[in-house]
Amino acid sequence: MIKKLSIIFFSIFFSFIIIETYFQIIERTNLWKIFNTIKPILGEPDYQMGFKFTPSTNKIWLKENKNRIKINKYGIHDHEIKDVKNRIVITGNSMIEALRVELDKNFENITEKNLNQFANIQINNLAMSGHGPLRQLIMLENYGYDLKPNLVIMFLPITEFVNNELTNDSYNPAYKLFDNKVIRSYSFRERYQIKMRDNYLMDKLLFLIREFSTLRMFYFMSKQNIYETLGIKKDIENTKINLEKSCPSNKIKSLENLFLKKIDKNKVKIADGFFNDLHNSIKNNRTKAILFITGLSYFNKCDKDNEISNLIINNLNNNYSNKYLKFYDFENLLFNYLKKISKKETSILRKEMYGFKNNIGNGHLNYSGHFIYSQILTDIIKKNFQYE
Repeated sequence: MIKKLSIIFFSIFFSFIIIETYFQIIERTNLWKIFNTIKPILGEPDYQMGFKFTPSTNKIWLKENKNRIKINKYGIHDHEIKDVKNRIVITGNSMIEALRVELDKNFENITEKNLNQFANIQINNLAMSGHGPLRQLIMLENYGYDLKPNLVIMFLPITEFVNNELTNDSYNPAYKLFDNKVIRSYSFRERYQIKMRDNYLMDKLLFLIREFSTLRMFYFMSKQNIYETLGIKKDIENTKINLEKSCPSNKIKSLENLFLKKIDKNKVKIADGFFNDLHNSIKNNRTKAILFITGLSYFNKCDKDNEISNLIINNLNNNYSNKYLKFYDFENLLFNYLKKISKKETSILRKEMYGFKNNIGNGHLNYSGHFIYSQILTDIIKKNFQYE
């Protein structure tokens, strides 16, 4: 009996070694460009934000476009921190996080290269997938201010002000109304993963799953199908985004009700609470912020909806803009830039900015999209940034 168990144990052990060696060779060489590997885990539970990148991580990204992901020693998806006179930090969600292209080819680093023709500048990208307004602010407070930035740029998805993202603290920090005051709420800290984040055994288990592809494979297989685990795309048509929609009037109506008509008093208080929170944070740290509002305009096809979009931006600037905060409608900047560079329909140009090959994916930028974003960002920074 003992002999049989020993044979089974050593068979499993050596099988694990062989499979793991295969994956390690692929991931540590350029073979990942040819062969499939296991999708990465780039982060770990975090007491402040719910989740954060693990510093000095080097993994292969599989979704949409294969790419080597490098998280620097500071714990952000960017090159290592340099000692420079001028520093800009950027926050945002997965679009800005830019895991789908090489670091030197994402819009943040192209912009940095453009600006370094005029001054010694480093742009540091603090963006992470899923980061809405409050999570961006907390990321800024935990990582951004320590870098002593001259300028903060935030890409704020405006739809989070009308849905429940800003008030849902089950996985991330959120806002709650308490005695008619807007306060930060952290019920996610009661989750098992957060409570155990500093436990020695839990830390080692997470390390093993992150670093050993075979363990990661079984972990993901217990949660989903093998195709996603190996980064194999099935039913590509189902993952395409539709960039040919007509004007999203229902979305614009919800935003109009919140920012112009101020119908939902609780959501109005939450929005006011965030912008006051942001203003005080930026002011107290002696910097200033450019706020790119995203998800507001939509191809500028519909005059009525575009009129409301303009009114919302004007309302934000009238109510919250000052020497510390300045608002822009990013999609409107994008629309105007695309009109300037090509005679093609704007919707066609927009479609060409997303996805890789025939897969539109989840609407993240491809290489041409990053180049276009960099041109817009370079222009806005030149207008707002005082070089030393």
